[in-house]
Amino acid sequence: MSRTVQEIFDLLLSMPTELRAAELAKLCGDDLSRRADVESLLRAHEAAGEFLARPTISPKLPNPGATSSLPPGAPSAASAKLTEAPGDMVDRYKLLQKIGEGGFGVVYMAQQNEPIRRRVALKIIKLGMDTRHVVARFEAERQALAVMDHPNIARVIDGGSTQTGRPYFVMELVRGEPITDYCDQNKLTLRSRLELFQQVCRAIAHAHQKGIIHRDIKPNNVLVTVADSRPLAKVIDFGIAKATTADLTEKTLFTEFRQLLGTPLYMSPEQAQRSGVDVDTRTDIYSLGVLLYEILTGRTPLDPQKLSSATWFEWQRMIVEDEPSRPSLLVSSGESADLMEVARRRGVEASRLGTILRGDLDWIVLKAIDKDRSRRYETVAALHDDIDRFLKGEAVLATPPSRRYRMKKFIARNRGWLSTAAALLLMLVIGLAATSVAATWAIRNANAAKAALRLAEANERQARRAAVLASASQTLPETEARALSKSWLADIDSMPTRSEKAAAQREIQKAQHAAWLASWLARNNKTDEAAQLIEASYAHVKQWLGQDSPSFLELCNARIITMEQRETGAADYAAAYDDLIVSLRSVRGETSAAPLLPQWAAALLKANRLGDAKAAVEQFAAQIANGALPLSPEVNARLDGAIDRIMNWDGLGSVDSNPEAAQLLRTLREIRTTGNVVATGADAELDNDLELMQGTWRHKRWERGQVVEHMVVEFTGHQCETRFLDESGATIRGRQSRFELTRSGGVKVLKAYQGETPEIGGAFVYEIRPSRPNRPSRPTRLVLVSGLLQNETGLPEIRLRDFYRVKHGEPVGEAPADAPTR
Repeated sequence: MSRTVQEIFDLLLSMPTELRAAELAKLCGDDLSRRADVESLLRAHEAAGEFLARPTISPKLPNPGATSSLPPGAPSAASAKLTEAPGDMVDRYKLLQKIGEGGFGVVYMAQQNEPIRRRVALKIIKLGMDTRHVVARFEAERQALAVMDHPNIARVIDGGSTQTGRPYFVMELVRGEPITDYCDQNKLTLRSRLELFQQVCRAIAHAHQKGIIHRDIKPNNVLVTVADSRPLAKVIDFGIAKATTADLTEKTLFTEFRQLLGTPLYMSPEQAQRSGVDVDTRTDIYSLGVLLYEILTGRTPLDPQKLSSATWFEWQRMIVEDEPSRPSLLVSSGESADLMEVARRRGVEASRLGTILRGDLDWIVLKAIDKDRSRRYETVAALHDDIDRFLKGEAVLATPPSRRYRMKKFIARNRGWLSTAAALLLMLVIGLAATSVAATWAIRNANAAKAALRLAEANERQARRAAVLASASQTLPETEARALSKSWLADIDSMPTRSEKAAAQREIQKAQHAAWLASWLARNNKTDEAAQLIEASYAHVKQWLGQDSPSFLELCNARIITMEQRETGAADYAAAYDDLIVSLRSVRGETSAAPLLPQWAAALLKANRLGDAKAAVEQFAAQIANGALPLSPEVNARLDGAIDRIMNWDGLGSVDSNPEAAQLLRTLREIRTTGNVVATGADAELDNDLELMQGTWRHKRWERGQVVEHMVVEFTGHQCETRFLDESGATIRGRQSRFELTRSGGVKVLKAYQGETPEIGGAFVYEIRPSRPNRPSRPTRLVLVSGLLQNETGLPEIRLRDFYRVKHGEPVGEAPADAPTR
């Protein structure tokens, strides 16, 4: 429906000035005549506003009795200095530089020389903004700061008026960063962020005790500085604060009806709807909740991009109606723009961030930002204390919304068509002028409404259960896990399937359940059961959830776990790794798969996909070379695993028989040993290891199918040297490393720790076993029976991998009598 000129004019007056042009263009469209009429009314209103709001006290002139000799229209000496600038004096304060500017005030850094010498922040009303209600608001801020005395609120020091009659006040100078920037720049952990946020809560709670509502809590108004080597939050800018118990000034703190007060991203629904009318302390609790949401996830509940392109009325609707995502869902579902970076700035792995936020922190944040203010925390202190309970590992007061409340919200969001369905159903019951066609239509709509309610209810129940199960994947006892799985399946079976959408939802839930259960089984050593479930559900999960789903990623990981514990063909294992890499990149970003590239390359190589393996190693080397992937303990462990797999690969042969594969192995070993991405020259140690592992054992020590290797480890500071001995005790070969002994002569020691004993002896015992039924091409295989470092109780038993294709030699020597067996 087309609006009249007067209606458009009234609407625009209710909006901030900077939004009027865009809204005017939208409302008037191509009607240039109507647009011109509205613009004329706006200009007239602004001119009248300047006249009516002009200060009744004229600016103070340097010499009130002097008569100006300047020609009419020329700037007077007084008017030339109406605006202050750096270098000017305001009473005893020298302005140094402008450091901030708000809607009606300018903030300068200033120097005070007496009675004490210090830097301060001085805030002055802007020239032309000194109207009656702005002056009242400015004086209200000054008095609000004056009545508060808290270490987390910037102190007011002094106040007065400039030579031009505009009021100013002097505050403590806070040299700090917005709280969100400080947290990210210093990579504060979630615990440290919560503790810093509690300082903000204490400041706002103090303001509320003094009867002051801030009404504009946002990162730029919460600065963090450092005091005594600890972060200290300071709340500033009470420029639109409101008194709860009494007037802040003798003047009326006038707020224009429907004028926008606050910042939309952090604004409470009641501020957006009524803008200052009936606003209480729970408005600040809402803004604190939004701030906490951003501190934890890196983004506000409302999407800034959507808000920036919306009209004022769309702003209002989004603030009042759009329900926020749970913080854990935001960071784990790909909605967060750069999950890897967000997690890195919080000192946590990307895969764990959602798990940490899931549960108590979700409910604390959502309780603070509930659209219904009666459901928020009653006081800021209650929010502070609930965070304290979380940090102490105690039960929090915040809980998920009840089923009744969710039903109420569903009905409110769909009131229109539900009312229609109910009305039609009523008409059917009482039979008032109902035809058979109308009756049938009414029944269908009523059934659709009921089905939609059941579907929404089931979806919420499934989502809640999925969150609970996902957070307990690794620690949930078997009895509880299977009970929850059973109830989940029962809920899935009860879901409606008549409509195409409902049937699809049911299939999605089945896929999510299968992915979770398979992951739980795999992580809890239920390998056979997990493998059967994965085989039966893998294609279904991939079809319904897609490779960009976190649930499918979990299933891929479970598939790899089960394959590593069972006999799996090289081609199938490589294909499973393909899916894992694709899903990982889709869910967590392109660079997230970098640590897994060596293991992927090993899998590809063993599947005879040399070209793909080379590409994976090249990608890994590039990440190392440009510094994007540091050689962390996790990356080194994965490198060791990949090198070990390739070293034990039947197809590797000697260095000469497979030079391209050997070159890939050299590159990975060079990265692991030196951090260089290009292997230089020959690798004599690799050549020797390959020769030994492929079965040409030079020192033939065989008897009754057993081989015994003796070694001595000597520790000097952080260095350790390993020597392998023959039967006479002579050294066959030796090597040095730091703390960890890697493969040598076909032996891989996973861990070695420095103890008090300088020399640690050891024996590694192998035996030749028959070939496996499914691998007749291997007549014999060499399997570790035991590996034990002696003379050091603190060292764990050493675990080695299987070695194949043993070349038989003449038995030499005896196995140690005390050699442990398995």
